[in-house]
Amino acid sequence: MFNKIYGFLRMLEPKVFAGGSTTLHKPVREALGVKAGDTVRFLVSDNDVHIEQAQSVPETADMLVRSSQS
Repeated sequence: MFNKIYGFLRMLEPKVFAGGSTTLHKPVREALGVKAGDTVRFLVSDNDVHIEQAQSVPETADMLVRSSQS
C-alpha cells in the first residue's frame, strides 16, 4: 500500500525523544490506516520489528467471541 500511495519507497527516520516517544510520519500513518488516538502495536523478534494497527478492545472482544462460536 505504501508504494501505491507514494509510487516509490521512502525512508523515514524519526527522532526518538528522551522519554522514548517518537513521531509516526504521515506516510506511515496512512500506510497503517491510523489516525490521532489510535493505537499501534510493535511486534519484536530477534532480527526485526514490525508495526501494525492495534485493534480496539471492543474489536478484539468481538473477534474472540466470533472465533469461539465457530
